[in-house]
Order: sequence, then C-alpha cells, then structure tokens
Amino acid sequence: MAASIISIELIMRVREFYTMAYQEISSDKRKQVMPDNGITDYAIPSYILSVAAVEAFVNESFLALGTRFLKGSSFEKLSDEEIKEFREKKSLRNKLIQLPKLAFDQEVFNSSQQPFQDMNYLIKVRDSFVHYKMAIEPEYEGIHDYLVMKGVARKSPNDPNRFWAQDLCTFEGIRWAHNTALVIIKNIIDTAIETNRHPILIQMRKQSKNFFDQIPEPHKDQERWLAWLKFHCKWAKIDKPKVS
Repeated sequence: MAASIISIELIMRVREFYTMAYQEISSDKRKQVMPDNGITDYAIPSYILSVAAVEAFVNESFLALGTRFLKGSSFEKLSDEEIKEFREKKSLRNKLIQLPKLAFDQEVFNSSQQPFQDMNYLIKVRDSFVHYKMAIEPEYEGIHDYLVMKGVARKSPNDPNRFWAQDLCTFEGIRWAHNTALVIIKNIIDTAIETNRHPILIQMRKQSKNFFDQIPEPHKDQERWLAWLKFHCKWAKIDKPKVS
C-alpha cells in the first residue's frame, strides 16, 4: 500500500515540529513564563497535520483499496455509490465510526468514549484554525476549557476573545495532537490483527512495531521521553528539559 506513506509521512512531520518546538522553547528565545508548556508556532500546523494524517490513513486503508479487498465483510457489500459517498460527502467523524465497523464487523470507536472523544476535539481544534474567525466560537469554549484541564492549553485572562488561539499554541498541544492521532490509527490496526482481517494493516504493524509509540510526558518520565526522542528523531544528544 504505497499510498500509506502519506499518512505516515504526516505523522513524521508532526514529530519534527515537536522536536523543533522543544529546541525553540528550551533556548528560551521568547523568555517564556512557563517553559514546560511554552508557546510555539509549531502547534497550529501540528493540529492540522495530525487530523490530516488520520483522514489519509482511513482513506488509504479502506477507500483506496476497493470493497473486494475485505472479502466476507460488510464493507465488501458496499455499492460504488456508497463508496463514492464516503469519499466525497462523509465527514472524518462519520468515516471513523462507520468504515472500521463495516470492515471488521465490530465496533471500533464509540462516539461518546475515548479515544474518539479526544479525536473529535482535535478535529474541532483543527477546524477552528482552518476556518479562523478571530473571536472564540461558543462551540469551542468547552473544548478550550477541557484542554486547559488536561494541561494542553493555557488559560489567559477572561476577555471577549480570551487569547484562545495563542492559548492552544503550546508544546503540549503538539504532543496531545500527535498522540491522539496515533491512538486512533493504532486502534484500527489492532482491530485488524484481532479479527485477522486486512493483511496490509497486519503487515504494517509487524514491520513498524515501535512507530506507534506515543510521546511520553516529559515531566513525568524524563528518561523515557528522552529515549523516545533519540529513537524516533535520531538525536545523538539531548539536554534534559528544564522544569520551572
């Protein structure tokens, strides 16, 4: 599945943004008050590319291969018109709920549970930047508060706009976006293995066992975090993060 390189490449770009953001923040060029979760310009493209990676993966894994690829599944019974509708009209949220269920004949994601909930928030964060309207929209206020609670977003003083865009441009935001996308992709691949369907995804997991490692939390387990950076980003030397 040569096309799968696209989704993997997008994840790799997010990892590059993460390491570049770390270098930027650790050098303290902006004189950050909170260096452990500093503001970074690499967050917005990371939100956008993380969602793009998931959508590319779903399209590559199901819609690009045709219905006959998954013989004996409900997916095989889809008509050309139904496939076209998935390609051209269905939202990513609908694709994530419906396509894996059709392919594996079992529920993979529940819209009211994790990890789908965080993916839904990530999609909305992406949408808030792609369709940027300056002031925070009412539908995004609850998401912002949730991400503040998780330590992903920062909390600016309350004013009409709440500096919400800058609040989301954080180092932890990149890690959250990367990990959220990776969990979704990994869940689909794990279900393929459990059901012994989709040989391409099964082979992908065998060949890339460590690729699906999430970025550890740097201030909870520094050694593991540093090991992740060295393995996935090929850094020969990395200074330990400064804790404020």
